[in-house]
Amino acid sequence: MDIAKLRTIALLMLTAFLVVSCSSAGKNDDPDTTTSASAAPQCPKQKLDLAETAFGLWLQGRKIPQQEAGLAWDFEVLDNHFDPCAKLSWVTLRGVSQTVGEEQQSAWDDATQTVVFFHYDKLITDVHQLVAPQIGKIKVEPDTITVEFAEFSPNYPREWHGDWEAITYKLKGDKLEQKTDPILDIRALDLDFGKNPPPSSHSVISPYGNVHQKPWDYEVKSGVLARVPMDDIQILCDIAHKPNEIHCQNQQESTWPLIAPPNDDAGADRGNGDTNHAHIIFGTPNQFYTSFSFPSNTTAGELIADEAVTKVGQYLIDTRGDNVKISNNAFTVTLASGVAVAEQKPLVKLDTSRFPNNLAPWE
Repeated sequence: MDIAKLRTIALLMLTAFLVVSCSSAGKNDDPDTTTSASAAPQCPKQKLDLAETAFGLWLQGRKIPQQEAGLAWDFEVLDNHFDPCAKLSWVTLRGVSQTVGEEQQSAWDDATQTVVFFHYDKLITDVHQLVAPQIGKIKVEPDTITVEFAEFSPNYPREWHGDWEAITYKLKGDKLEQKTDPILDIRALDLDFGKNPPPSSHSVISPYGNVHQKPWDYEVKSGVLARVPMDDIQILCDIAHKPNEIHCQNQQESTWPLIAPPNDDAGADRGNGDTNHAHIIFGTPNQFYTSFSFPSNTTAGELIADEAVTKVGQYLIDTRGDNVKISNNAFTVTLASGVAVAEQKPLVKLDTSRFPNNLAPWE
């Protein structure tokens, strides 16, 4: 065979090889080991509420024992950044140290702030707790969290706070180690998560949600006169003028059954007339009764969304369906045309199985 024919055969074989190679380009029978963000599995605890963590035990009465006997830190949640899917997350609290049983509302004029930390869904209790007049920016990196604390002013409390200082913590196992010591006047807070919470007049497991979601659709500031959808009308609810009480009036008709106040001897003589005024008292004990009042002609009021759950201060208002439910998540009142029912039950069910049950007594 001459050289020319050999060259021709070689060219034909090369061409065939290239055609086969090109037809296979982009085709890979091996499994793809890369995973896109959209295909990543959802965090199984993404819906976990802050109140369902171990911290929920102290959220009920909003009191955390301190190491000094008889003292507890009364608090409220200021900023909820709890993330059950994150290695580190936090919640900012505002509160005051008071002797249990001798609490004074005026003490809140000097309320300070602190931060509690979480490792996924676990409350971190092994940490040097600091307190300051104000908490600033918080930065999270894979194993560290840095918190800006405002120092106590030399003229505190007349002058509230001075400069800011960043304190860094590093996660080591279940412990959060403080990597930098304060130079400014930032103080220790001796919270004791090894004790059960002290008794409290307010002991309700309320939902708080987490950084991903809240168990309500809308939030309205507390202390409002609200217009609440019920059936095809709106009722007027006063959530402003009396602490721990809500009073609702149907300005158009009287359809609620008569429910006498507790220990009201005159109730038996009132008959079964219809009423237009619902009185809800959240306390110890909770109370609910109805009465008739001359319809108000006011058209004022914050409009509450229909077919939704709205958080108003410490209360939840559920307008889904034809009725309306008003609750502090322990005592729930249902109102509709011809319906006025009070029940000792939550509006949002919460799982308390993560609450610690082997703690020392409060005292």
